[in-house]
Amino acid sequence: MAEQSSAEDGFTLVELLVTSIFMIFVITLVYQTISFAQVGEQVSARNNVMSGDVSTLLDIEDRFLSQNLSLTKSPDGYSYTVEVPVEVPAQIGIPYHITSYKITFTANQDGTFTALRTPPVDSSDTATTFTLSTINANVSSSTPLLELFYSHEATVTSTESTNATSAKITIVAKDSSDHLVRSSRTVWFRNRDQ
Repeated sequence: MAEQSSAEDGFTLVELLVTSIFMIFVITLVYQTISFAQVGEQVSARNNVMSGDVSTLLDIEDRFLSQNLSLTKSPDGYSYTVEVPVEVPAQIGIPYHITSYKITFTANQDGTFTALRTPPVDSSDTATTFTLSTINANVSSSTPLLELFYSHEATVTSTESTNATSAKITIVAKDSSDHLVRSSRTVWFRNRDQ
């Protein structure tokens, strides 16, 4: 008769159950750690886009829109031109005066966001285009740059730029993971005779 050794019997059901529970706990802990790291990375990428491209573009547009003398919006809303006053310092024989420049902001299909500065006719300056962003997503997300309002509460939309008292500018950009980052701002016009 062969004797059975208790050392060769294998694991008991309780030992297997405890080991399984411990392994599930370790796997869950590892998964949560990796998930938190990925979420942190995404939040960091979003914050970089928000503090860089999006907020900078909103600040630039806010500055020119708030002091506009006239405003022309393209029908699709992805481009608009503002006329803004510019102080010209006095030179010998030429007194100090204020003239106006036209700035055209455009969200392009290729993801660039440009500003075209057109000087007055009597100026010796030339028209200059500046690329302000290369990750713009207004066109790809079908989000117009500009909505016009003519009520004091900025709730009644206007199709005529001459009637508008304020505008809502919206910037959409893509972060490094191709997620959309969107921000808006309402700008009240200062230089208009209302």
